[in-house]
Amino acid sequence: LKSISENSPFNSIPGILTLINSIISVSGSFSEKWSGKEINEICNLNYAPLIASQSTGKVTLIGTSITQSEGTGIYVSGGAQLSIDSTSSLDSNGERVGSLLSGMQTHVVCSGIDASGYSITTSIDINSNALPSYQKNQETWVFADSSKGCNSIIRTPVINIYGRIVPQATSGILQINVDESGSRTVKAIVTGNNLNPCDRILLLEVKNQHGQTILSQNLNESSAFKSSFVNSQHIHKSNAADAQWEGINKFSLEFPSTSFSNTTSQSKYSFRVIEFGKGSQSGWVDASLLIDEVSSPIEEEKKETETSGMSNIVIIGISIA
Repeated sequence: LKSISENSPFNSIPGILTLINSIISVSGSFSEKWSGKEINEICNLNYAPLIASQSTGKVTLIGTSITQSEGTGIYVSGGAQLSIDSTSSLDSNGERVGSLLSGMQTHVVCSGIDASGYSITTSIDINSNALPSYQKNQETWVFADSSKGCNSIIRTPVINIYGRIVPQATSGILQINVDESGSRTVKAIVTGNNLNPCDRILLLEVKNQHGQTILSQNLNESSAFKSSFVNSQHIHKSNAADAQWEGINKFSLEFPSTSFSNTTSQSKYSFRVIEFGKGSQSGWVDASLLIDEVSSPIEEEKKETETSGMSNIVIIGISIA
């Protein structure tokens, strides 16, 4: 095992590394690194790890801090094992300062793929006390999933968290703008928890007042995981723009107007953000409906004429009296 820099290969000598009462950190400001980058670049998760372990390697942290890494704090792959106790700390690693996902970090990244490209179980066991971000806002910033051969457990005083925490929308706005010609543009604005889109497929689903799911759209249509790969009659396969992010827990997403052509001020909708394959674990939230309709010049002229006519009637009435 060894600490590696940005330009070093992701390999290490199989063995055991135990760090006790140590501090592994990098000093510097990385705000310019991520500013102006696209989502796919921001989601380069295994960038410049401080510690990398693969194959039969085993890393144990006891009372040790991994902090201020430019990229990933710890990268484990291909059958390696990682154990972090309650007196250790992972903080401020891979912060995407100044990016669309400002607030994002990368403490641990797991890829259970061996040198030959085969999936092999890679184990992660972390006490939640070692994750200040979890204590603050329920974000672990541990990127590990069973679909990638990662057996990840984060132990909290109440429950054990297996893999990544599923996303949850907490509020939503459905905004419909109607121009002079009657054409509609539709946009959803969503806030929530654990919405980070990196290394997974996230979909925004819409349900109408009759309980029917009328739309399900990928948050990142330009990614390698397009909605067309998802086998569902509700998935909208479009060339719509990606979600526009405002930090880690808020985004906006344009919808096809045809799905809302009959929407009125009395219509009601609900949103939920799901991770593909884990939809049943995410809840729905009622969306506020905002309709902004611009009157055409003809309609405005008609209104003025009607108003003028009413004024004349009043004047005539006064004259007769």
